[in-house]
Amino acid sequence: MIYKRGSVYWYCFKWQGRRIRESTRQGNDRVARRMEAAHKTRLADDVHQRERKAQELRCDVRDLLRCGYCENWFNVGIAGVASDGKKFCSEECGKLWTKRQTPIPTVEAFIDTRFRPWAKSTFEKTRLKSWLWYRTEMAAILEYRAIASTMLDSVTTETISAFAAHRSSKGMKPSTVNSALRVLRRMMRLAVEWGVLTSVPVIKKVPGEGHRDRVVTPREEAVYLAAAPEPLASVAAVLLDTGLRPEELYRMEWDDLAWINGRHGSLRIRHGKTKAARRVLPLTPRVRKTLESRWLQAGKPEAGFVWPAPTASGHFEGSSLRKQHAKTFKILADEAKKNNEKPIRPFVIYSLRHTFLTRLGEAGCDVWTLARIAGHSSIAISYRYVHPSDDAVFAAVSRLGGHKKGHSEEAEISDGDAKLLTSAVQ
Repeated sequence: MIYKRGSVYWYCFKWQGRRIRESTRQGNDRVARRMEAAHKTRLADDVHQRERKAQELRCDVRDLLRCGYCENWFNVGIAGVASDGKKFCSEECGKLWTKRQTPIPTVEAFIDTRFRPWAKSTFEKTRLKSWLWYRTEMAAILEYRAIASTMLDSVTTETISAFAAHRSSKGMKPSTVNSALRVLRRMMRLAVEWGVLTSVPVIKKVPGEGHRDRVVTPREEAVYLAAAPEPLASVAAVLLDTGLRPEELYRMEWDDLAWINGRHGSLRIRHGKTKAARRVLPLTPRVRKTLESRWLQAGKPEAGFVWPAPTASGHFEGSSLRKQHAKTFKILADEAKKNNEKPIRPFVIYSLRHTFLTRLGEAGCDVWTLARIAGHSSIAISYRYVHPSDDAVFAAVSRLGGHKKGHSEEAEISDGDAKLLTSAVQ
């Protein structure tokens, strides 16, 4: 039956000896009657479902309960019980229920309790520069209170865009802003991996980020190497002929070198940013001569760093050659001024790696080989250096005429087709 209490209707009926009374929160008696009928229908459906489930599980109807998480019927004899007394059809449902009850932390709390300890334990002893980078960018994220005080599951694309806009408004370059966004994206993905979140918001990088695209010409290379003192000259020569990242070169050890492998020996890179960075490269004559000379001067050691230095790591760091590098350009500028010549435009040491890869791409190296030599984890990065010429395109197409399947032995590209292909390529 239904009855009115105040301005709303309630319904009350008995079901299997149990009295059910609920408010409809409606002032219309017809709507209230429909809601009462719908409730009775649900209860009847539950009875049928329970009976079918009991037959399926071959147990008594009284032994069935609804799961506290997925609401499916299950045999109470195999129930899992949570800390609050709820029962679940499986251990997985129990874990999901417990996870749902666990409060979501703020960004600041997640960084302090989980993300920072993870970054420190992962990188501090093996890749110090990576740990310092994480630490710096975490401080930048926490500095912006609008995102630091937000619940982790409430961080949206809009929130992240506001954070990027705030950083940009302080005069920071796009590369600096994107650096913090990369750490934020890594943190959010780890939150999903660790079961704190179910998804990651879209994090878009700020456009306009510059890339190291300075390529050293052969003349600039010769002039720079002639003016550079040791050990800068040796380091630069090896970078120009191997394309190593500077930090990969600085961590090189004598047992990474093999003097008899290949034509001039080989170099093994054991440490790197990714798995792709761990690779083996052949030595060019100049690299062989440079490293062998240094090895002989050091007394033919079997172990130890090739470039030792009085630093915390025991080898060269990014700052080790900074003064020599700057002094070299000062010497070149003074010399150019005396001769009334245009001085060489300064470049960073990392540009030597870019120069090597650019020359490799211009020499016709395919993108897959270049990625392996460079230690790139994705060929999307290697595509920057590969620019196929028209001759290379036509050579690739002409090779199709050599296989039999789907072509006649006399099939050739006509002059008209060649002109059409030329115009399409251009």
